[in-house]
Amino acid sequence: GAEKGGRIETFVADLSDLNAVSRAADEIVEAFGGRVDFLINNAGLAYLTPDFAHAQNISTAQGYDMVFGVNYLSHFLLTQKLLPALEKSNLSPRIIQVSSSFHFLTDGADLRPEKGGPPLSARDDVNTFFHRLRAYPSSKLAQILHARYLTRELQKVGSNVIALSICPGWVGTHVGGEVNRHTLERVAFPADGFGLSTILEAMFRPGVGRPDMNFVMNNLMLKFISTSMNNLGLTRPWASVTGARDLATWAAAVICLYPQKFFGAVQWTESSPESYDEEIQESLYKWSNGAVSEWL
Repeated sequence: GAEKGGRIETFVADLSDLNAVSRAADEIVEAFGGRVDFLINNAGLAYLTPDFAHAQNISTAQGYDMVFGVNYLSHFLLTQKLLPALEKSNLSPRIIQVSSSFHFLTDGADLRPEKGGPPLSARDDVNTFFHRLRAYPSSKLAQILHARYLTRELQKVGSNVIALSICPGWVGTHVGGEVNRHTLERVAFPADGFGLSTILEAMFRPGVGRPDMNFVMNNLMLKFISTSMNNLGLTRPWASVTGARDLATWAAAVICLYPQKFFGAVQWTESSPESYDEEIQESLYKWSNGAVSEWL
């Protein structure tokens, strides 16, 4: 709970509109005297609800794919805007990316900026089955790529800010709409309980930020499954081309839904092989920085 005499302040922002994100960032900086200790980028939107099932060209205010814009690009802008305030903290300031083990589904190809344009994941004019299926995983991989690149660059200039990524497992939230919410609330980690474990671990664990301590999960099943996917070759190019990687990731996720409660354990582990690709990290960062430059 909050300390006696503390306060909770709320700031409203439409994360599908970078104008609103920018205004909210300015309000946060002003409200807290120009200093921020922690930034937790937690927005999560997926094409799993009836409203999105048959919709065409679901766009943000700036014309990007809705899931990419909300889950990643809004976070990118918020992070860039709040970074100077984080630099002023003396409490081991951290940026926490609430990612997902679903990022294992994608090989990152859709996050490579196209020549003269945005990456495929950012485009709102692509309505294929695989684009919609991979939208959420790609946005969560983008968060990890951003965290890794940012930490590396901050370390070069001696900054005390670090960026970490976490997977909260299945949590009882609204990410999949009302129908899925009822299922998740019954069988998943509670949003006000163990579902917070990896966020708290990333916020307060000393000595994190090293290559072996920048991604944290909260159940042993996920670690076993991710290791098995690598060993079975399901993170190789053929698996993405054939859809085998998509199928394997979804099957693993469904299998984990209920049993995860019996294997709960917070642990720092490896993310997907592509999440360590420094070329993708850098190219996505540079494109993203250009995309939000108007608001910086």
